[in-house]
Amino acid sequence: MKNLIIAFSGKNKIQYIQGLKDYLKIYVSHSPKPILTLMSFREINDKVSSQQFFRVHKSFIINASHIEAIQKSKIIIGKIRIPIGESYRADFLHRLGLK
Repeated sequence: MKNLIIAFSGKNKIQYIQGLKDYLKIYVSHSPKPILTLMSFREINDKVSSQQFFRVHKSFIINASHIEAIQKSKIIIGKIRIPIGESYRADFLHRLGLK
């Protein structure tokens, strides 16, 4: 089932992943509801890790191809504002070539 989620949604369709206590919400384009999974944050990070996915907060991994804007401490994807954690900020901006 874990591999099915990634294969079904396709990595490029994933907008962002939100980690909650015991599960993850995977938000995909053109879907009104997120995919829920019991996969750990470490597992999903290993599966999607590439040049386009960034851990930007202790609870968020984002797909860079869906970024619409970056504000001081937020990333805008659609109507959602995702916080950039202080400990992730420098690496995130560096990987994007912004610092």
